[in-house]
Amino acid sequence: MTLLRSIASKGKDTIFALATAKGKAGVGVIRISGPDAKHAINSLLDGKAYERIISKSRMLHRCRLEEGKRIIDEAMAVYFKGPFTFTGEDVIELHIHSSRAVIGALYRVLQGHCRIAEPGEFTQRAFANGKLDMAQVEGLADLIEAETEGQRRLAMQQLSGRSSARLWQWREELISALAMCEAWIDFAEDEQIENDTLDRVYSMVEIVMEGMQAELARGASGQIVRNGLRVALIGAPNAGKSSILNQLGNSSFCFSVCSAARSSNCQSSSWDHAGCHRGDHGLGRSTRDHRGHRWAS
Repeated sequence: MTLLRSIASKGKDTIFALATAKGKAGVGVIRISGPDAKHAINSLLDGKAYERIISKSRMLHRCRLEEGKRIIDEAMAVYFKGPFTFTGEDVIELHIHSSRAVIGALYRVLQGHCRIAEPGEFTQRAFANGKLDMAQVEGLADLIEAETEGQRRLAMQQLSGRSSARLWQWREELISALAMCEAWIDFAEDEQIENDTLDRVYSMVEIVMEGMQAELARGASGQIVRNGLRVALIGAPNAGKSSILNQLGNSSFCFSVCSAARSSNCQSSSWDHAGCHRGDHGLGRSTRDHRGHRWAS
C-alpha cells in the first residue's frame, strides 16, 4: 500500500523521458504522460498544429517543434487520450531526429512544464492505474531484456496476462470452496446441504494444488530459459578446450577476458579465460574456457 500511495502521489505530476535508446539515431521518441501533457506540448507548437494534433487521437501528425520562433526539429507527434493508454493518462509521443542537440533543446523546453521521469516510472503509473498487474510488469521487464526466442516467448506469455488469469482462476475456485465449507458448517443439518459437500471441496482444493505444483515446476524450467545456462570448460593445458569453445561459439561470437595475474596455480584467484555468449534452441548459453590447470605440488 505504501508503494501504491507513493506512486499515486507522483501520478499528479506530468512526466517525460526519452523512450528510445540514448545515442545518435535517425529516429528517437520522447514520451510525455500526465494531466498537463497537452499543455506541455502546446509550448512547442503553433496554435494550428496544436489543435490539429489534439483534435484527432491516435493519429500521427507532421509538425515543427519550436522554441519561441526558432525551429528545433521537423518531427511527428501523436496524442493518446487517457485512460486508453499505456499509463492510463493522457500521453503524447514526439518522434524526432535523435541527436544530442535536438534532445537537449526539447528537454530544456519541456522541463519548464513537467519533470523528467524516474527510471521505470511510466510502468509504475501503468501498474497504479490498473493497466498492468505485477506479473505483467515482470513480463515486460523480461521482454526488454530478452536475447533469445525462448526468453521472448516466455516474457510474452507473462505480459499477455496468461499467468495472471491462472492466478485469478485459482482464487475464484478457492473462494467457492471456502463458501461451501462455511455453508456446510452453518447449515449441516439442513436438508438442502448435500452430503458430499466436503468431498467436492476436497476435490476442488486438490485440483488447485495440482495446478500450483505444475506451475511451480514450469517456473523452475522458466528460470533456466530466463537466466540461460552457464558452462565452464576446464581441463589440462593443450587439451583442446579453446577448439571446443570456438566450435560452440562459431568463433566470431567469442571474446577474451584476461586477468593481470599469470599464475599457473589452481590456488590463484585470478584465472585467464575466454568466453562466448549465444542462444541455442531458445536458451541463452554463456561458455567460458579457463586456462589449463596445473595443481601446486
